[in-house]
Amino acid sequence: MKKQKFSVVTTWHYIRLTYRSLLFVLLLAEYLSYRTQGGGTLTAGMEQRPVILTATWAVFVVEMIFRFFPSRYESPGSQKQFSRNYIKSGRTEIIVPDNNATVLVLLIWIVFNL
Repeated sequence: MKKQKFSVVTTWHYIRLTYRSLLFVLLLAEYLSYRTQGGGTLTAGMEQRPVILTATWAVFVVEMIFRFFPSRYESPGSQKQFSRNYIKSGRTEIIVPDNNATVLVLLIWIVFNL
């Protein structure tokens, strides 16, 4: 059986999965240890050791900043907004679908949020 080599994009996805899982496990362990010690709120426990929360915040802020810039390490689906990834289909006729369902979903969303 021939061994397949992962692409750069696939490797990057596995790296992200690994460190996000690690952050989740650390936060869960911190939460469980604080709750088993009879602590009050979760935020009070995080204030005692803010390193995990700061690291989680930093990781996600950096990831959001990188979303603004094109990268060959992202999947093509994440880069549709950049002109170099836009391919015209050749169809010039634009058909606007009926928006009644969209308006209904909007109204339901607003009612539930009120």
